[in-house]
Amino acid sequence: MVRNSREDHEFPKVALMGALFRNLIHPPYPLPQIPPTSSPRVGAPEQLNVRSRDVEEQAAQELRRLDLEIRSLQDERTRLLAKVVKKMKR
Repeated sequence: MVRNSREDHEFPKVALMGALFRNLIHPPYPLPQIPPTSSPRVGAPEQLNVRSRDVEEQAAQELRRLDLEIRSLQDERTRLLAKVVKKMKR
Protein backbone atom coordinates (compact mmCIF):
# COMPACT_ATOMS: atom_id res chain seq x y z
CA MET A 1 0.00 0.00 0.00
CA VAL A 2 1.34 3.39 -0.99
CA ARG A 3 0.64 6.30 1.33
CA ASN A 4 0.71 9.85 0.18
CA SER A 5 2.41 12.63 2.08
CA ARG A 6 -0.88 13.97 3.43
CA GLU A 7 -1.63 10.71 5.24
CA ASP A 8 1.88 10.66 6.67
CA HIS A 9 1.41 14.21 7.86
CA GLU A 10 -1.98 13.58 9.50
CA PHE A 11 -1.08 10.27 11.18
CA PRO A 12 0.50 11.90 14.27
CA LYS A 13 -2.66 13.97 14.78
CA VAL A 14 -4.82 10.84 14.67
CA ALA A 15 -2.49 9.01 17.06
CA LEU A 16 -2.49 11.98 19.44
CA MET A 17 -6.28 12.25 19.36
CA GLY A 18 -6.53 8.52 20.11
CA ALA A 19 -4.17 8.87 23.06
CA LEU A 20 -6.12 11.83 24.42
CA PHE A 21 -9.39 9.96 24.04
CA ARG A 22 -7.98 6.90 25.83
CA ASN A 23 -6.84 9.14 28.71
CA LEU A 24 -10.34 10.58 28.98
CA ILE A 25 -11.90 7.13 29.21
CA HIS A 26 -9.15 5.57 31.36
CA PRO A 27 -7.20 8.42 32.98
CA PRO A 28 -3.67 7.57 34.15
CA TYR A 29 -4.42 9.14 37.55
CA PRO A 30 -7.17 8.50 40.12
CA LEU A 31 -10.19 10.75 39.83
CA PRO A 32 -11.22 12.66 42.98
CA GLN A 33 -14.25 11.28 44.75
CA ILE A 34 -16.97 13.79 45.62
CA PRO A 35 -18.73 12.99 48.90
CA PRO A 36 -22.50 12.57 48.42
CA THR A 37 -23.31 15.31 50.97
CA SER A 38 -21.39 18.05 49.14
CA SER A 39 -23.41 18.38 45.98
CA PRO A 40 -22.21 21.27 43.81
CA ARG A 41 -25.82 22.24 43.09
CA VAL A 42 -26.74 22.94 46.71
CA GLY A 43 -26.69 26.68 47.25
CA ALA A 44 -25.51 27.36 43.71
CA PRO A 45 -28.26 29.87 42.82
CA GLU A 46 -27.61 31.86 46.01
CA GLN A 47 -23.86 31.86 45.36
CA LEU A 48 -24.47 32.99 41.79
CA ASN A 49 -26.76 35.78 42.99
CA VAL A 50 -24.14 36.97 45.49
CA ARG A 51 -21.42 36.82 42.85
CA SER A 52 -23.67 38.64 40.38
CA ARG A 53 -24.30 41.44 42.89
CA ASP A 54 -20.56 41.68 43.62
CA VAL A 55 -19.76 41.95 39.92
CA GLU A 56 -22.48 44.58 39.42
CA GLU A 57 -21.18 46.61 42.37
CA GLN A 58 -17.61 46.43 41.09
CA ALA A 59 -18.73 47.46 37.60
CA ALA A 60 -20.74 50.39 38.99
CA GLN A 61 -17.78 51.49 41.11
CA GLU A 62 -15.44 51.28 38.12
CA LEU A 63 -17.90 53.30 36.00
CA ARG A 64 -18.09 56.00 38.69
CA ARG A 65 -14.29 56.13 38.88
CA LEU A 66 -13.95 56.39 35.10
CA ASP A 67 -16.67 59.04 34.92
CA LEU A 68 -14.88 61.10 37.57
CA GLU A 69 -11.58 60.73 35.73
CA ILE A 70 -13.19 61.76 32.42
CA ARG A 71 -14.75 64.84 34.02
CA SER A 72 -11.47 65.89 35.63
CA LEU A 73 -9.64 65.48 32.31
CA GLN A 74 -12.32 67.52 30.53
CA ASP A 75 -11.99 70.26 33.17
CA GLU A 76 -8.22 70.26 32.79
CA ARG A 77 -8.58 70.47 28.99
CA THR A 78 -10.97 73.41 29.32
CA ARG A 79 -8.56 75.22 31.66
CA LEU A 80 -5.63 74.64 29.32
CA LEU A 81 -7.61 75.80 26.27
CA ALA A 82 -8.64 78.97 28.14
CA LYS A 83 -5.00 79.56 29.04
CA VAL A 84 -3.94 79.13 25.39
CA VAL A 85 -6.66 81.50 24.16
CA LYS A 86 -5.64 84.06 26.77
CA LYS A 87 -1.98 83.88 25.67
CA MET A 88 -2.94 84.12 21.99
CA LYS A 89 -4.91 87.32 22.62
CA ARG A 90 -1.81 89.05 24.03
